[in-house]
Amino acid sequence: MHPTPEMVIHTREPSGELEQPFEKPVILPRTEDRDPARHAWADARFATDIMAEHGLFFALLMPPEVANKERTEALAFAEGFSSVHTA
Repeated sequence: MHPTPEMVIHTREPSGELEQPFEKPVILPRTEDRDPARHAWADARFATDIMAEHGLFFALLMPPEVANKERTEALAFAEGFSSVHTA
């Protein structure tokens, strides 16, 4: 599912403009929307983004000279969630 007219893209600016490259938009169902599928999609999208960031964060804390296997695993974890998030 991709954002539809029933979804609202939230940014810090009322115009919807993003502060590149750091701000990430938040996509949520409209306030009055009671469709559980759209709420579940928004929740899953947020969670996959956070999990991808956590994988990258952990990889950045692991020097390849000391923890190459674990770093590679963390990067694969981040890539897996990132690919789900952007699908």
